[in-house]
Amino acid sequence: MIRIAGLAVVSVMLAGCFVWSAGKDPVGMDLKDVAERAIFGVKAYQAKRGQLPDSLESLVPEFMPASLPLGEMRYNPSERGSVSFAYSPSWPQSGKAICSTNIEEISWKCVGFL
Repeated sequence: MIRIAGLAVVSVMLAGCFVWSAGKDPVGMDLKDVAERAIFGVKAYQAKRGQLPDSLESLVPEFMPASLPLGEMRYNPSERGSVSFAYSPSWPQSGKAICSTNIEEISWKCVGFL
């Protein structure tokens, strides 16, 4: 019985040390969701106007709500268009992570924690 209780305590302690990979922590997942909503706005703009927008701000209000929290999101309309952001990850990680994707095929590449 004592062995089972000890194993349970160790399991709980180790669970508190769980480490996410860059972009997979709660903050990174939330930011990727916001970025994907912005990307859908970019694609809608492109479908209607035949070209990529110059900035994410030019999507408001027709293609994206003004309330979308873009924060430090970067958009580059050159070539296929890309979206990237840097952020401080969720506990227990420290440092910064950077995530990026192009708008044609959303395939996130995240690196960090620096």
